[in-house]
Amino acid sequence: MPGVPPSNWPGRCVTEMGGGAPLKVTIVGAGPVGTLLAIMLARAGGEVRLIERRADPRLGSADTGRSINLALAARGLLALQNAGVLTRLRPEMVEMRGRQLHDLDGKGPLLLYGQRPAEVIQAISRARLNAVLIEAAAELPAIRMSFGRRCLDVDPHSGHLHWQDEASGATGVETAELLIAADGAGSRMREALEARGVLQAREEALAHDYKELLIPARAGGEWALAPHALHIWPRGG
Repeated sequence: MPGVPPSNWPGRCVTEMGGGAPLKVTIVGAGPVGTLLAIMLARAGGEVRLIERRADPRLGSADTGRSINLALAARGLLALQNAGVLTRLRPEMVEMRGRQLHDLDGKGPLLLYGQRPAEVIQAISRARLNAVLIEAAAELPAIRMSFGRRCLDVDPHSGHLHWQDEASGATGVETAELLIAADGAGSRMREALEARGVLQAREEALAHDYKELLIPARAGGEWALAPHALHIWPRGG
């Protein structure tokens, strides 16, 4: 990253990992972002500690109900390819060629994403994407993963990470050479950095929620909606 960090920033910018002892990184959050980053750092020669509050999805106890599909464009596909997992995920992706609008009369145009047939985006289950990334991370000896472990606090000056085991309630402290927050919207690491004046953050809650619906197939097994589109019902607010 170009530029000079603020004078009160206790960490350091990492531009490459070449020569010397491997960089030891602790990542809080084993969602798609944290796990993908762990894989990339491990493949670059780093030693990665991955800490996640939720249970290990490989044990069949992954969270449910928050499974809105992700749409992957060229950047996301390239990242998965560089991480060596794109081939595993390809069979489960659904090609989306454009936005299918649904007007009041039940009709509407398909607005293509690109001008050429190959310019599409790919939809995939967030939970399945995360599970494949965790499986790939588990195959790398340089990555150690701990599930069911909640981040309580972090001191950016000392690198001390305070955590609590979700099952037993036991607490502990770890020290990392480099700490990375990938723990989502309610990030405890971000709260800790803000409380210590390292950064400023502002959160604004959305005025709406979402509901997940399952639309059964038509008689004969046909899709009820065109499968290769993102469906939109434009109704103002």
